[in-house]
Amino acid sequence: MKSTLLLLILFFLFGCKESKSLQDNTPKKKQNRQMDERCKKGEQEAKNDLENNDWGLYFYGRTGPRYNTWLRLIRKEYQLKVKGGGDISSKEGDCYNKIMIKKIKEKYGADAFEKITTKVDSLYAIDLGDRTAKYKGGEKALLKYIYCNIPDDVLVENNEAIPRIIFQVSIDKDGHVINKGIIRKNKFAETNERYTKVAIEIINKMPKWIPAIENEKNIAVHSYYIPFKFEKKLKDKNCR
Repeated sequence: MKSTLLLLILFFLFGCKESKSLQDNTPKKKQNRQMDERCKKGEQEAKNDLENNDWGLYFYGRTGPRYNTWLRLIRKEYQLKVKGGGDISSKEGDCYNKIMIKKIKEKYGADAFEKITTKVDSLYAIDLGDRTAKYKGGEKALLKYIYCNIPDDVLVENNEAIPRIIFQVSIDKDGHVINKGIIRKNKFAETNERYTKVAIEIINKMPKWIPAIENEKNIAVHSYYIPFKFEKKLKDKNCR
């Protein structure tokens, strides 16, 4: 009886210990431990940077003119380095930012980030925020210009045999369009050199664009693609 009772006690003690060990090694537990380790790594990185007066942030967001303006201003105003970032946040970055954002607000004010957003709004209000080059009136106006200038006699109605040409252009800092050549032409466009000549003439006579802006200055944009599709129904749709 005593030996049986001893066996039960030993089984209970070691069995529970083994069961707990197995629970600790479940995928979820492992994942949580890994996340904790990554967080500690980010926190330590922030502490090291603070000690060295080398402040930074992990910046997350989709790149674009407005985001780029905001990013440049916050780096300039608060002397921050880009530690990393992208569309998807990381645990290290989140934990780093949690410490660093608190310090930034302590040094520059609780509304430190709101101040940057206000400055961005102010720049766009006077049309000096970052932007890419654009045709006056936008994409719809560009298509209207293109299709209204394509002669009817080079347009086709057969959906299976529509000539297509794509040109690469650059827009200089004054808004002039510079033809950099064809990057793609399908076999139907190759059957008649007039398709190319018509497209080149349209590009050469194209009105000035609104130039791109970066850091409050006009800049050239070296890669913009303009497609030509010699289809009658597209002219009917866009040239009104």
